[in-house]
Amino acid sequence: MKLTVEQEQFKQEMKTLLHSEKFTKMCHESKKYGGDYDARVIYKALGKIGALSPNLPVEFGGRNLGFVSSGVLAEELTNASIPESLFVLSNFIVSNLIYLYGEKQQKERYLREFSSGSKYSIVLFSEPKYGSDLASIETQAVKKGDKFIISGRKVYSMKTHLADYGLLAARTGNFDSKYRGITLFLLPLSSKGVKINVVDAVSDENFFEVFLDQVELSENNIIGQIDEGWTIINNALSLERTGLDYYIRAQKWLKFIMDALSTEKKHTHSQLLSQLALETRMAKEFTFDILDTLDKNLPISETQGAIAKYYSSELANKITIAGIKMLGKSSLEKGPFGIQNQAYDNFNSIAREAPGLLISAGASEIMLETITRNELYQIN
Repeated sequence: MKLTVEQEQFKQEMKTLLHSEKFTKMCHESKKYGGDYDARVIYKALGKIGALSPNLPVEFGGRNLGFVSSGVLAEELTNASIPESLFVLSNFIVSNLIYLYGEKQQKERYLREFSSGSKYSIVLFSEPKYGSDLASIETQAVKKGDKFIISGRKVYSMKTHLADYGLLAARTGNFDSKYRGITLFLLPLSSKGVKINVVDAVSDENFFEVFLDQVELSENNIIGQIDEGWTIINNALSLERTGLDYYIRAQKWLKFIMDALSTEKKHTHSQLLSQLALETRMAKEFTFDILDTLDKNLPISETQGAIAKYYSSELANKITIAGIKMLGKSSLEKGPFGIQNQAYDNFNSIAREAPGLLISAGASEIMLETITRNELYQIN
C-alpha cells in the first residue's frame, strides 16, 4: 500500500523525531524501572505536536491523516524501541471508538485529553469465564434513578496502572439475544468501588484484574446507546484485529535477532532470515490494507480481520522459535544479551511474551474457525 504525500511526510517526521537525542533519552528513562515500561512522557511530547492521535481531526488534537497514519506511528515507535502498548489501547482503539460513537461533548472532552497525552484509557471487556465470548459477560449495570450501579470483575487488562479510564462493557438488560443488553461505559478508574490488582504474567508486562463493587456511573459515561454496545464491541475487535499489535512485534523481534546475530550466523541462516523478512512484509500488507479500508469508510469483513490477526500473531511466534534456534539457548538466559538500548535486553522476554499473542484478541483456533465458517463453507 502506498502512503499519501502527507502520510509519508509524517512518517519521515516521526522517524527523525523519535530517533533524536531527546526522545532516545526519554526512552531510556521509561525503561529504568523494569519491563512494564511507562512511556507516557514520550506520548505527551507527541501530543503537544498533534502526533499522538494523527488520524483524528485537528479539532480533537489530531492531524486528520487517516488510520494509516496511526499504523505508521506505531511502526516508528517500534523502530525507535519505544513501548507502544498504551498508545494502541488508548489512542488507536478507545479514542477511535469515542470518535465514532461518542456524543459531541464526550468527543470534545475525552479525545482532546487522549490526543494531548494528559489522560489514557484501557479496555475492560474480558471476564474470568468469558475471554473471546464477550457476548456472555456477567458484569451488571443496574439503573437506579439517574445512576447505574455496576458490579463485576474484569481480567487480563494491560497498562491499567498507567490509565485514567477503562472502556467497560457491562450488561444493562436481558433479551432473547445475548448480543443485546450490553452497554459500554467510560469508567474513571479512580471511582469509588474500583479496586485494581496486579495479576502476575509470564511476560514482562503485567496483567491486571479490576473489581467493581457498587460503582456509580451516570448516563454521561455511556458511549453509544444503552443496550446496543455489541456493535461498538465488534468495531473494537476490528481495530484489535487489524494485526497492528502483532505485526509490529514480529518486525521488532526479527530486527532484534538480526542485530544479535554474528555475521557468520547471518550467512548460515540467510535463507531463513530472508523468508521471515518476506513474511513480515506480508504481515505489514495485511495490516495496512485494513487501515486503508478504514480510511475509505468501507466495512472490515470478519474474515479479513481474522486473517490479519492469525497471520501476524502466528508469525511473531514463528520468528521467536527461529530466533531461539539461531541464537542458541544461551539467548534465553536472563540478563543483558546481544545489544543494549533495544526494546528488549534479552531474548528471554520475547520468548515469554510470544505465546500470549496466540490468545489475545481472539485465539488462533477462533480465527481459523471464523475463516472456515465465512469462506470455506460458502465454497461448498
